[in-house]
Amino acid sequence: MIHIPRWLVATLALAFSMYHLVVGAYGIAGYDNPGIGLVALLIYFLCASLSITAYPGLILPRFQALLNIGAAVAVPSLVNSQISTDLAGSWATWYVGGIGILLAVTAVRGRAFFSWLGFVALLGHVVLWGGVGFIGSSGIVGAFLYISAGQGMSRGLNRTSRLAQEFREQASSAAVLAAQRTVLRIERQQLFDRTLNTALPTLRSIVTRAGKLNPQERTQALILEAQLRDEIRGRKLLSANVRDAAHQARARGVSVLFLDDGGLDGVVSAEVDDIHDKIANAIHSVLDGRVTIRAVRGETFKVTVVASRAGTSKPDLWLKFS
Repeated sequence: MIHIPRWLVATLALAFSMYHLVVGAYGIAGYDNPGIGLVALLIYFLCASLSITAYPGLILPRFQALLNIGAAVAVPSLVNSQISTDLAGSWATWYVGGIGILLAVTAVRGRAFFSWLGFVALLGHVVLWGGVGFIGSSGIVGAFLYISAGQGMSRGLNRTSRLAQEFREQASSAAVLAAQRTVLRIERQQLFDRTLNTALPTLRSIVTRAGKLNPQERTQALILEAQLRDEIRGRKLLSANVRDAAHQARARGVSVLFLDDGGLDGVVSAEVDDIHDKIANAIHSVLDGRVTIRAVRGETFKVTVVASRAGTSKPDLWLKFS
């Protein structure tokens, strides 16, 4: 993409607008009162300079747009009071093109409504001073085209800006998605490595002994199976103290089930650590039966812990952690 510096665009626009200032200054000696002509030139110069070079961003401040309308009223009034209609279409009517440029800049910078109000004022001065027949030679048609082009450019800039913003948002979303996939891939790899390192010694022992395990070894194998299931289903529900609490609970005959449905995704570490402590304490309090720990997505709470025993109609434990 070709990037054009703002200072270069502003310099070219200012130089173009100053052409009318030079033309106006050339004939100022022919005014009945050159001082009034000088005031008109100064008003135009200040409004054009500020509108082109001042203010950050594209949108022109409302007060400057109002000042530009004021210039579209004041400058023609001042100039027309100092010249005769015999000078119609000469250097004396420099203000028509100048104000047209000023209003075009106003339109480019997002204030088209104010530009057209200024144009109506300019057109009124032209007709009142030189009559309807003066419209063709006054340059008012050129001013109309300037403003129309400025408004079209403003719409194009707005569309380009909107498309650029949409592109940045899409690029940002793509980057976030790529980062999430990378993190997920790393988590899966770490889970696989951890699971393999945990299970491999027991699996080798089972293969070596052709599956002939004593009751204690069989119990340990079942506990290992449950722990492997925890690593797959538990995800962010697990921590060192939670794993230890689950291991102790299984050793005393409690069935422990972890289900992470995404309830802890996006939760800050300090809050997750606090929830882990609560989960571990809850598991320690269960002496028999079954305990299910679940991370719930889309609820006001994040984790539920439910403990129950066979033959009972109500849970022994029902906790919600936020």
